[in-house]
Amino acid sequence: MKPTKKVAWVLTGDGINCEVETAEACRAAGFETTIFHMSELIAKPRSLEECSLLVIPGGFSFGDELGSGRVLALKIRRQLGWDLPAFARAGGLVLGICNGFQALVALGVFGEGVALAANADGRFRNEWCRLEVDPAARKTSPFLDALAEIDLPIRHGEGRLLFAETSAVTALRSLPALRYSTNPNGSTDRIAGLCDETGRIFGLMPHPEGFQRASQHPGYFRDATLPDGPAHPLSDGAGLALFTNAFRSAKPATKESP
Repeated sequence: MKPTKKVAWVLTGDGINCEVETAEACRAAGFETTIFHMSELIAKPRSLEECSLLVIPGGFSFGDELGSGRVLALKIRRQLGWDLPAFARAGGLVLGICNGFQALVALGVFGEGVALAANADGRFRNEWCRLEVDPAARKTSPFLDALAEIDLPIRHGEGRLLFAETSAVTALRSLPALRYSTNPNGSTDRIAGLCDETGRIFGLMPHPEGFQRASQHPGYFRDATLPDGPAHPLSDGAGLALFTNAFRSAKPATKESP
């Protein structure tokens, strides 16, 4: 009998610190969710065929030695041997959030000549931002289906997206997924997130797991624009939409877990 469960794996490890709320978002969306420590996976390798969605959460993995997300990327490539683009082409979904996005960039899934550098002002930015969804990405990426604008928190010191050459920016015009309405970190073209050519690998610096409930928004209790007052504090926050979109489009795991 073919597997029928939609399964999410959330990575954790030294310095990763957002795995619990990220797993909560996956479960709220409907996924059967497991948090896996990197050391556990290295000791006992698992096939990506056992999951539908792989999430690499935020934090400061391995102390950001060698650069943000680089050690984590090396471990994924060399010790786990996972081929994320092949997983996406086979119907899998990959979400990299903040440090997870930095790891995806270091893995090269968005092409060569892409980097995330220190914020232009040299400061760690911890604030809420309004984000614009790229119309082309909305059609390409299942994570962004039916979204136009979204408010999410950012918490990073190295979120400035750069490209090696001007030609690289032109080549990647179809890949930007989210743009800041302002530009808190100096990213090229205000880009806050990228998707790969399939749309099934999506990385972003903002934290969607940080806006699962309406009351998490800083403007919730002072919003005077809603005619009937604010929504119920436990109603869905806009960040949860990325996870529910992923669940709707996810395919059941193709291999049962042992």
